[in-house]
Amino acid sequence: MNYMENYELWLEKLGGKDSDAVSEMRAMSETEREEAFSMPMAFGTGGLRAVRGMGPGRMNKYTIARVTEGLAKVVLASPHEKTVVIAYDTRHGSTEFAQVAAGVLCENGITVYLFDQPAPTPALSFSVRDLKAGFGIVITASHNPKKYNGYKVYNSRGVQLLPEEAAPVMDEIEKVSMFSAKGVSLLEAQENGMLRYLGDEQLERYAKQVYELLPRSRQLRDKMKDFPIVYTALYGSGAVPVTKVIGMQGFEKAAFIQQNPDGDFGGLYMPNPEAPEVYAEAIREAEKIGAKILMATDPDSDRVGAMVMHDGGFVPLSGNQMGALLLNYLLEARRQHKDLRDTDLVVTTIVSGDMGETIAKAYGLSPMRVLTGFKYIGALAEKEAYQGRRFVFGYEESYGYLTGNAVRDKDAVIAVTLILEMAVYYAEKGKDLFEVFLDLSRKHGGFAESLKTITLSGLDFGKKIDAIMSRLRSPEFDGIGEFKAADIADYEKGYIVRRDGSKEKLDLPKSDVLKIFFEDGSWMAARPSGTEPKMKFYLSAHGKTYHAAQETLARLGEAIDEFLK
Repeated sequence: MNYMENYELWLEKLGGKDSDAVSEMRAMSETEREEAFSMPMAFGTGGLRAVRGMGPGRMNKYTIARVTEGLAKVVLASPHEKTVVIAYDTRHGSTEFAQVAAGVLCENGITVYLFDQPAPTPALSFSVRDLKAGFGIVITASHNPKKYNGYKVYNSRGVQLLPEEAAPVMDEIEKVSMFSAKGVSLLEAQENGMLRYLGDEQLERYAKQVYELLPRSRQLRDKMKDFPIVYTALYGSGAVPVTKVIGMQGFEKAAFIQQNPDGDFGGLYMPNPEAPEVYAEAIREAEKIGAKILMATDPDSDRVGAMVMHDGGFVPLSGNQMGALLLNYLLEARRQHKDLRDTDLVVTTIVSGDMGETIAKAYGLSPMRVLTGFKYIGALAEKEAYQGRRFVFGYEESYGYLTGNAVRDKDAVIAVTLILEMAVYYAEKGKDLFEVFLDLSRKHGGFAESLKTITLSGLDFGKKIDAIMSRLRSPEFDGIGEFKAADIADYEKGYIVRRDGSKEKLDLPKSDVLKIFFEDGSWMAARPSGTEPKMKFYLSAHGKTYHAAQETLARLGEAIDEFLK
């Protein structure tokens, strides 16, 4: 069926039933019709994410119903509880999509716990574990522009579905024809006990669990009282739980801004805490109250960014830098409390920086690396816990952090409050967090990282990506500019080639990622997008000092640019 036949089918099915949808479809341009009706959204290992709108290739109540019908079949066939927790963020459509999913699940005889207000993704993970549910769903598109929304599924341990778990869901969705899924009314579902709402009480349980994970907040309470801070929820779901835990910590000079739910995100193009422009209002507020640190979480509150006052201005801390700071802080606290074991588990990803790994080893630990995607960190933490290892900390370079066993996805609520505690702790020693990072650089060596994203034009972008990866995988490839290759890890082929030509197996699932280690200690990882005309190049440099590492990183970036020409 071509896109126009699909378009006409939707008009026929919705005519007389959904006049708003029909009006929207008739107003589409030819390009919009082709994009929306050519093919259905693919349910990948990350679930769904697409622009909101009508058509099988868009996020709308009909595509949500179809996907949920497929998921319902997996839930009913699984050995786990036939219960699903559903959370959603503050995006346009999130509440409706969550309600549609709840109705379809209840129609299938599955009990649903539905949040009655926007709730963070980590609160969903917590609630799946806390309520001993079989599965979880969160409606969010994380930090993407406002026109997007998404749908993520979690297993019974609160971990986002791994590829092998997502496969049967994909298979069942394929069996569901569009418009065939039915949903019971939520009022009826609530009356017959199939639908139960989660509200303030559940978020309070989550907040208390977060507070229990903070190692020094009780002893620092008096210091926190007079420590000025700024927190912005960027109009997302972090507003309630983050401010609740900050209040539990005792911060009284706290400015909370951009807290009201807003699917337009106050006009921000992308509510991403990695982007400097989202901090404009927070900086203005910080200057008013003399704040020492300001923090931002994304709409589903699983990522957090921070800027700290240093030498008279606000300095951003990258995901790698904050990951290293938090890891060192937690391990230092455990050592101080005589609660550090050599089997404690620290996890990061293959594209995250090296400082965290170096710090963990200095404390006598054996850190582990996983593929990109926090689900792999959560899954490994859960697996190792069954084998007696205690999970201490996991992080990825894209501003995601986790400690403790309450949650199995990156958690900005935990991260915000832990970072604030850490900031107060070091302020008492006369240092801001960037100074502490420089201290770590002097102790462990300088590390600097950057991310380079390229977008390829034309419908043949796939061939262009393949050509770049083929050049990097060529037997003749020996480096990039002045940077000579030493070891090359090919995660798609599943082995690492050492400089002497020998091969070693990589004990990770296959993924189209190539990581090239250079002779000077720097490295580059190339990672194509599976669905978009983009490639990411993760760059890392090492030097005796942070400044030296930055200089090497700049030269590596220039060499990559020249290579890509």
